[in-house]
Amino acid sequence: HVLVTGAGTSHAIARRLAHLLSCSGTPALCISAADSLHGGAGAVTANDVVYVISKGGHTVEINRFVEIAKARGARVVAQTEAPDSPLGRLSDAVYVVKAVGDVDPYGMIATGSSLVSGAAGDVLCVLLMERRGYSVEQFGETHPGGAVGLKLAGGERDGG
Repeated sequence: HVLVTGAGTSHAIARRLAHLLSCSGTPALCISAADSLHGGAGAVTANDVVYVISKGGHTVEINRFVEIAKARGARVVAQTEAPDSPLGRLSDAVYVVKAVGDVDPYGMIATGSSLVSGAAGDVLCVLLMERRGYSVEQFGETHPGGAVGLKLAGGERDGG
């Protein structure tokens, strides 16, 4: 499994990425780095990949969770703009994602940078789907509900 985590706005992006990964054929769940320090890290196994989204790579709870996950044998992939950060140095692989220019108000409120992080995750999902040949039929097995499920079943296509 892929366990996806982040803190603050990055955690919201992590929840979205975990959902998209699962929809597109990569079993994934979002895990709270903070809760992992209170027993949740027991869910991590040596068969897992921990995918961490952190703009700066300095969040204490995330980095402590990564240390625990690595000690349990999991592989760690960091999505960050700071490959030389503590998180980057702890990780087995780093996906460098950096928003260009002044996209965040005050350089701190993650508005534009969260959109860039989300788009980077979208790209990852599409590449994984293409690599494994994930079909629309397989997608339909994991997403039978809602308007998407209805469309896949050949029902209403225009929404309503």
